[in-house]
Amino acid sequence: MDTIEADFRERGFGGTFAFFQGLGGGITRDRARAFPLALYGSGPAAGAIGANQLARAMDAKNVLVGDMGGTSFDTCFISDNNIQIRKNTEFGRFMTYVNIADVVSIGAGGGSIAWVSERGVPQVGPQSARSTPGPACYGRGGMEPTVTDAMVALGFIDPDHYLGGRVRIHPDLAKSALDGVLSDRFGWTTETSATAVHDLVVTNMALALREVSVVKGKDPRDAIFLAYGGCLPLFCCEIADRLGIREVIVPADSSVFSGRGLLSADFKLRSDRTLMWNFDDLDRLAEINQEISEFVDGIVADLAADGFDPARFRVERHADLKYSGQVFELSVPMPDVITEDTVPVLDKEFRRLYEQTYGSGAAWEGVVPTMTTYTVTVTAGSEGDATEALFRQSPLAVGKFGPAPRSRSIYLPSERRMSDVPIYDAAAVAPGQYGVGPLVIDSVDTTIFVPTGVKVERDTFRNWRLSV
Repeated sequence: MDTIEADFRERGFGGTFAFFQGLGGGITRDRARAFPLALYGSGPAAGAIGANQLARAMDAKNVLVGDMGGTSFDTCFISDNNIQIRKNTEFGRFMTYVNIADVVSIGAGGGSIAWVSERGVPQVGPQSARSTPGPACYGRGGMEPTVTDAMVALGFIDPDHYLGGRVRIHPDLAKSALDGVLSDRFGWTTETSATAVHDLVVTNMALALREVSVVKGKDPRDAIFLAYGGCLPLFCCEIADRLGIREVIVPADSSVFSGRGLLSADFKLRSDRTLMWNFDDLDRLAEINQEISEFVDGIVADLAADGFDPARFRVERHADLKYSGQVFELSVPMPDVITEDTVPVLDKEFRRLYEQTYGSGAAWEGVVPTMTTYTVTVTAGSEGDATEALFRQSPLAVGKFGPAPRSRSIYLPSERRMSDVPIYDAAAVAPGQYGVGPLVIDSVDTTIFVPTGVKVERDTFRNWRLSV
């Protein structure tokens, strides 16, 4: 690490080496050395941070996040602009208390391989062709069909303009791979095989969105779907349709959107302390507040020791609460000082959150909650400054998309038919312009598919807003 930093300084780069944590937020080099597990899950966390910043800039509070790259699909639900933190992170069969952003990942990416199980059922993923050899259509020796091969065979991806023409795509190799695994076995056409792969990966991603929303008591119809990554703009509208989501946002620079969150996030320290206290034990309030005060002061001192200005610190406090005898807790925001007057307010908030999570009437009558863990997060800097710099607004034009410069014959999987679809270049569409699908928007780093009847508009942030 020292060698890398020295090399950067020789090249004229200033500043200090830093890393990104899985809970969201930067961490110094020395602290990363001391706590390397803090870096676990940092990529998906960066995407969630960027998504939340964009949501705030758009005045959106509830966001379903989706990121589909080459290997995986990552998703989380941001409620009231709060990214949930998972405390009991599991590594294999071991449960730890490492804190990371609560992001669910499944094996659904552009490189996910299509295969047939021992029972004769088509599957997609979690195996991946990776970057080497990659999908069969890359012509680098890959023989197994992937999601990318399916979309090439259906005509969605332009073989002459992939990554701005820097990578040549071979549709014949994509078709051969699909035929060898699916078409020949089931007597399907190439288009039917590719559609099967498409439908399977859409279903898998929709189920993952359902897991982070419906399963956890959140209604996906109350949220916008912020879809990014190199691959997701091809599938986002059909995923949204399956969950009743009406608005999809594909951000500018979709394939590298997670980098926005990483670059703009503040440095952050978060720590937990076991603190057992029943809400009806008011005689211990002074003792509890004293212990909390010492705990907070210690974390503030640690972050100040890393060279940050305490005057710019933000301190967030949460406590894990549960009813006596229960195994799992719920996290509730806490005031700076717990008083006899705030205890009933905290009790009421816990009951509200409990019934929101487990159903109306689920809270125990006449029973006070128990605090088990106290969590403090200290943040240096201001996310607002970075958000304003990264999400600048552009003036709006008026009117529909102009004439499409070209068209392409595409097999529409949801309609089971071929169609001559207009193709637009992303760089030629100004903010404020709109169109109605079916159409495809080709960008250097991604391809956006707008299904039949869906309206797409480029907004003032240069996002693509799709009304499903």
